[in-house]
Amino acid sequence: MMDDMAWIPKREKSSAPWIPGSDDPPVKKRMRSEPAFTVAEVAKILNVDKRTVYKWLMPDEDNGEAIIPAEGWYKLPRSGYIRIKKWVVAQLQAGGM
Repeated sequence: MMDDMAWIPKREKSSAPWIPGSDDPPVKKRMRSEPAFTVAEVAKILNVDKRTVYKWLMPDEDNGEAIIPAEGWYKLPRSGYIRIKKWVVAQLQAGGM
């Protein structure tokens, strides 16, 4: 069986196919983003329950708007944990939104 594949040329062992001439593997770079807080941190900062913060993320039944707008928070990939951006927390502390 091996004789059938003898015609396939073997590749020469190169250093790294992703960066010619480099022996180091590629490094994942984290994107720098603005500071954000967990739901628990926001609850502690604003002296409310975590369930209240989760309610603020959901649109209101009356007007369809959430207290914390969609652009003010995001979910982490894979885990689904929520992060609330710092500017939102600052506005909530100041009594805005």
